[in-house]
Amino acid sequence: MIHPFEIADKYVVTPIRVLLAHKLREKGYSQLQISKILGISQPTINMYFRSSKYSVDNMYRRLMESGLNRSEIEGVLNTLAQMLIDNQHFQAMKTILSLSQRLLVELKLCDLHRRHDARIPSDCRLCEDLFMLSKENLILAELWDTYEKLSRDPHIHLLVPEVLMNIAYSKENPETLNDIAAFPGRITRVGDTIIAFSKPAWGASRHLASILLKISRDGGVGSHRVVANIKVDRCVEEALSKLNIEFADVRGDKSLSEEDIIDQVASEVIKSGGRIKAVIHRGGRGYEPITYIFASSPYELVYYLLSIARECGKKQGSE
Repeated sequence: MIHPFEIADKYVVTPIRVLLAHKLREKGYSQLQISKILGISQPTINMYFRSSKYSVDNMYRRLMESGLNRSEIEGVLNTLAQMLIDNQHFQAMKTILSLSQRLLVELKLCDLHRRHDARIPSDCRLCEDLFMLSKENLILAELWDTYEKLSRDPHIHLLVPEVLMNIAYSKENPETLNDIAAFPGRITRVGDTIIAFSKPAWGASRHLASILLKISRDGGVGSHRVVANIKVDRCVEEALSKLNIEFADVRGDKSLSEEDIIDQVASEVIKSGGRIKAVIHRGGRGYEPITYIFASSPYELVYYLLSIARECGKKQGSE
């Protein structure tokens, strides 16, 4: 009998551990230092680097088989690497546990489990019932964790627009605005950091939730479950191009209402079939120009936002 946690270890935890070793080596750390940072023996680290079984390509392949895309993986690795370098081992453990738990609860590892144990029934939903946290609470917890990851970045405040930032996260196949969580009161800039006024809640952002709802329910694009609004700025546009994040640019017009803006932003994503990950909207009647960043998960969103913030930080430092 193969336990679901064994599948999570094989296809999520171990590949992340191996890729973290490679990422730390890229940053100049020795095998001995990597061993201490990851809490793994040096011979094991050496095996990660020498064995074709643990090649970078194989580890990415395993993670993608578990339901993650490359941007999500990059977001997880960059976040975890910085946590470990900063000696935040408990936060790193929490992040890996949260990711594994979400993939199990959302039944993303079921096919892999059946591949290793044909006795697992096709209608098995054990992992949905295994955890005390409901899917709803898991979404709220991941949304708060996303904010905490972003708040530790020294450049993220550069992305906050005048109307403040928010992040919305949808259930799978949302039916109403109450199926989408966000931050009541939004996220503001305070000095060189960001502050959330309160923890995320369901139905807390009509604007962002309406966009996600239209994309999923009306456009049939279920891949865009998370969205953040950031400022329109040259450094943001340049970062999107440099990072090869495909985006649409919508002309502003003083005659446009909020509903018009929502329709136009959602329409750009739907027309692309979910290909684009950002929409720059130049504003409407009393509405500030905003860049909307879309992602399939909070991990992917963290990767996009921190990458954009880093580029804007470089530009600010050179001026």
